[in-house]
Amino acid sequence: MKLIARLALFVCLLAAPCVAAAPAPALLNPAEELQRVDGELGRYGGHLVIGQRSEPKTLNPVTATDAVSREVIGRLMSDLISINRASQQTEPGLAKSWTTSADGRIFTLKLRKGIRFSDGHPFDADDVIFSFNVYLDEAVNSPQRDLLIIRFE
Repeated sequence: MKLIARLALFVCLLAAPCVAAAPAPALLNPAEELQRVDGELGRYGGHLVIGQRSEPKTLNPVTATDAVSREVIGRLMSDLISINRASQQTEPGLAKSWTTSADGRIFTLKLRKGIRFSDGHPFDADDVIFSFNVYLDEAVNSPQRDLLIIRFE
């Protein structure tokens, strides 16, 4: 029993610097327009645990075709505009609002302020344009490319 208590104390002492060294989350900036969602709150520095029948083949949303990869990617990334699966209505995501031209050919999105990538880089319209260009690039052959092409005849 003493051996187990010593081992537990040893593990706690080893883990203490790791916990103490973790960076504190940044304070919220009132100018940020963060999206709030219902559900269980995560905690800074936590883990994402998902039970799957297999490993994801990729974490690249541009090339993912398998269901497992798409599900994991869906939990790691956000959409410009989301679809509420219960009501089948569109809801704001990274875009806080949007308008459509009368002919349905032009979509104007107003992006949320204060959104950042996991590396701290700010999210802006250039990132949206870059992503659309990658998805639409025929050389990339993204399986989602056809979903983004609107043909008016």
